Amino acid sequence: MAYMPIRWTVWDGNDWAPVQQISSQYVTSQVPALAAYPSDSSSGTQRLYCIYESQGELRCTSAKDPASDWDMERSSTSLKLNNGPGAIPYKPIGGDNELLHTVYSDPAASKAWATSSGLCSWSSPSPLTFGGEWSARIAMANYQGNLIVVQGSTKLAGQSYDGTDWKDLPGLNAHLAQGSPDLQVFDDELYCIRPLKNTRLCYTIFDGDGWSEDRDAIVATNPPTVPSLGLFEESTMMCVYTDDSSKYLMYTSTTDGKKWDQPAPIREGQSDQPKGWGTLLHYDGLLYCAYQPV
Repeated sequence: MAYMPIRWTVWDGNDWAPVQQISSQYVTSQVPALAAYPSDSSSGTQRLYCIYESQGELRCTSAKDPASDWDMERSSTSLKLNNGPGAIPYKPIGGDNELLHTVYSDPAASKAWATSSGLCSWSSPSPLTFGGEWSARIAMANYQGNLIVVQGSTKLAGQSYDGTDWKDLPGLNAHLAQGSPDLQVFDDELYCIRPLKNTRLCYTIFDGDGWSEDRDAIVATNPPTVPSLGLFEESTMMCVYTDDSSKYLMYTSTTDGKKWDQPAPIREGQSDQPKGWGTLLHYDGLLYCAYQPV
């Protein structure tokens, strides 16, 4: 992929807003990650963080109002990566501090994990040893007090973290994939979606005890790639993905976790209709979609 400036749009429940660009100088060749987190450990004010790969390094910027005040890009030269990172705040049950966690593919360590207490200042990375192939993006979620990490491009693999130890997610490696997965908690269940069967997005659900059989979310005309899940409201889960033929970003939604709306292109017919690979996050009442353009 070529290096391109990160762009974004927002869903307000009715339509997607015109596309904006974080900065012409903030570029990536991978799928970016979004996370809502305080500007520092002593502040309760949330900011929208964008964490991404650039020139092989982990970089980060944040904004309280994404329409106007993205701050200076910060680079972590000790954190090397070659894919789209995952990022999510996590506080263990009974823990004192909520930290911003990132997991990514390190060219040397295979998979690595680091934490931040704000302002994009990261801890020294630690290697992770769970199996699974490289995938274009790492999927992360909070579920039942654990931090969940999943990746894999042909077979899924993942681990959970309880604040002390990492453990394998049993049963997940029985589920095949044809591209990168994503995770989202919806109605107290953990959804894992990924491309499968050429023109389908399939998902499996974890209820705390085990993973369900695969279910079809979307049967597309062209192969769907790099899906991302996000909540607009507690009652609506949305999915964006890339049409592998046109490279346009598509979206769909569900209110019951079973029946999905007919997919449609984001900002169809507009001069800024997005092409690329995106990620979703609910922030300040809106659903943000940040993407790496093509």
